[in-house]
Formats: sequence, C-alpha cells, structure tokens
Amino acid sequence: MAAWRSHMSRLENDGLADRVETAAIHRNIDTHDNRQTVPPARGASHWPWAVAIMFASGCILTGYIFNHFTHIPADIAKTLGDSLKATTTTTTVIRTAVSELHGVKHLVVLTAKVDAVITKNKETRRLWGKLYLGTTTVEVRATGNQVQFYVPLEDLRSDDFRYDEKRHVLQVTIPRPVLDEQFVDVQTDPSNIQIRTDVGWASLERYEGAFLRDDAIRDLRPQVIKTAKEYPLLLDHASDRGLLVFQEDIVDRLKEALGNDLIAVVNYRQEAPIATSQPGIE
Repeated sequence: MAAWRSHMSRLENDGLADRVETAAIHRNIDTHDNRQTVPPARGASHWPWAVAIMFASGCILTGYIFNHFTHIPADIAKTLGDSLKATTTTTTVIRTAVSELHGVKHLVVLTAKVDAVITKNKETRRLWGKLYLGTTTVEVRATGNQVQFYVPLEDLRSDDFRYDEKRHVLQVTIPRPVLDEQFVDVQTDPSNIQIRTDVGWASLERYEGAFLRDDAIRDLRPQVIKTAKEYPLLLDHASDRGLLVFQEDIVDRLKEALGNDLIAVVNYRQEAPIATSQPGIE
C-alpha cells in the first residue's frame, strides 16, 4: 500500500512537472508573440508629426494649384481680346528736293503774325429762282500766319550815299521796306485753323459746303498779303524798324572803317510822284 502511494505520488509529480513545463512553453510563445505584434512605445510618438507634415504639405499644394489655375481663364480672355484688336499701321513718306536757288539782297527788318478770316456764302434756288433752298455759309479763320518786311538792298544806287569829307557826315537814302510776298507763311496746322459751316436747309454739304471750304482756304494767302499791305499800324512799324536796322547792321559797320567820329544820317528815299498820261492830272 505504501509502495502504491509512493508510485502515485511520483506520477502526480511527473504530471505536475509536465503541466508546469507545458505552461512555461505556452508562456514563452505568448511572450514572443506579444513582442512581435506590439510596437515599441518609443516609435508610437512619430505618427502625429508625420500626419501634421502631410496635412500642411497638402494645404500648400492645394493653395498653389488654386492660385495658379484661377489666372488661366483671365489670361486666355486677355489673349483672345488682344488677338481681336484691330492693328493699324500708318506710314508717312516725305520726299523733298531743292529745285531752284535764288540769291537775294534783302535786309529783313520786321516779322509779324497776321490773322485772316474768310467768309463764303452761297444761296441756292430752284424753279426759276422761286423755290428758296437755303444759304450755305462757310467761315475759315486762320491764326498765326507769318509775314516779313525787308529793305531791298538791290535797289540801292551809288548816289544814295553822299559823304561830306569836311564835316565828316555821311548821308544815306534807302528805299522803304516792302512786304516779302515770296515768304508768306499761311497756316497749315489744323489746330490753328477753325472752320464753321452752316448748310442751307435743302442743300447738300458734299457739293456746297466742301466746295466753299476749299475755296475759302485758297483765298487765305491773298487775304494775308492784302491785310499786311493795308494795315497802317503794321506799315508804320516796318518803316521805323527799317531805319533802325539799317543803321545798326550797315552804317555802324561803316563807322568802324571810316572812324567812330563819323556822323551818319539815314533817311528814306523821296519817291517821285506817279506819272499819268491823263490830261488835267498832274
């Protein structure tokens, strides 16, 4: 009986040892599996930073794409608009040539500006003058037309200079200044030309207004010359300037050659009365 108990005790101890060994083996396996599946606690703290960096990068990329592609429609519209704009090219070709040369002996004494106003009227009637179709009026005003007066030195004669050696006096007679009709500058600048057109109620501007404007513009030069010749104040001023300029430009140079004590007297030539062939008129 004691032997059986001793045998059973060994069996129980062996079984307990097997169970303990089996439990230890399973514990080692579970411990090994846990080590493989559970990440280290140290690596778990990097994920929030990675997510934040990816989110910020996504926001930056989205903003760049939005900012870049929102300008494309405007650029396309601008390009299309520029391509549809009309392109105008103006070419100006100016050809000049010197055709003639003329030597003149002119002593310019005065330049002046003359304004001219030309008014043209045309009355239109039909049916033997019974049907009145109105009156077309055109007024052309040109300002800043330039004229000049000169003393014609080519008209000077030897007897126009008389020198008294004893008194040391030089007397000079010169022709009066005249208008230089070859150098009348009629205004061509549109900013200095004003045109007013009043067309008759039944007239056609194409045929009457345009014709009268062209006719008035052609009359500007003769009108400027006529005004310069007939304006008394302008003629008097040219006469005064003629004596002064001749004294300064010519006589003063003679004094340098003949001596500063020279007394020079400059006057205008006395024009002879106009001869006439009509009887009873002197």
